[in-house]
Amino acid sequence: MESIIPKFQDCTLHQRQQFYYNGHYCFYCRGLCDFVDSKEVYRESYGMIYICRPCQAWVNTHNNSSDHSLGFVAKKPLRALRNLAHKWFDPLWEKKVSQGTKRKQAQSLARQWMAGFLNIAIEEAHIGMCTEEQCLKIIEMCKPFYPTQDEKAQITEQRRIKVEMIKFLADTMDFTIKEFTLNGLHKIEMKKKDKEPFHYDVIKNQGYFGNKITWVPIEDLQETITTHFS
Repeated sequence: MESIIPKFQDCTLHQRQQFYYNGHYCFYCRGLCDFVDSKEVYRESYGMIYICRPCQAWVNTHNNSSDHSLGFVAKKPLRALRNLAHKWFDPLWEKKVSQGTKRKQAQSLARQWMAGFLNIAIEEAHIGMCTEEQCLKIIEMCKPFYPTQDEKAQITEQRRIKVEMIKFLADTMDFTIKEFTLNGLHKIEMKKKDKEPFHYDVIKNQGYFGNKITWVPIEDLQETITTHFS
């Protein structure tokens, strides 16, 4: 029986928002998606997701807790391309934040740039709303703005220092540490009895206390962790 839900490419922007961008219907089969705990697809729970089980396509939700999806559900190849697109796109606007631009303003300017380059509505300028073809275009769009090999090596070394700093604190303070990769991002989780877990995203240089995201420059990382777990 033919689905009553129009195909993604045949939808107006309003229809895509109504059927696909809220996670309710599958991008591939147009079937109804389920709203479940992410433990169903990951080794442990990271919040709620929308999933189409027949297609094995899913999408995370904002802050891993709300019912507001981060886009439309995606199969493994598209999920991988979205993660890769984030790795190219996010550091560009995050660099503006580190240089003094307000976070929301930097994100807004980046979305305008993406919308113009892809010739899409600003409402659709989110990587979670991108197809495989659009993700590849975003990567090509970002490549000319990336640093030289020497600068890349310096960034890699700075990230290594962050990880070593966290591991040193784990040895000197009474908390457990777990290093893992989630959605292609390098993360570290710190736990201590009777304390809210602290998650640190090495690539994005962000600290997470529960669902609250706080910008943590490297020079403040030790003080932030020590204050939280002392």
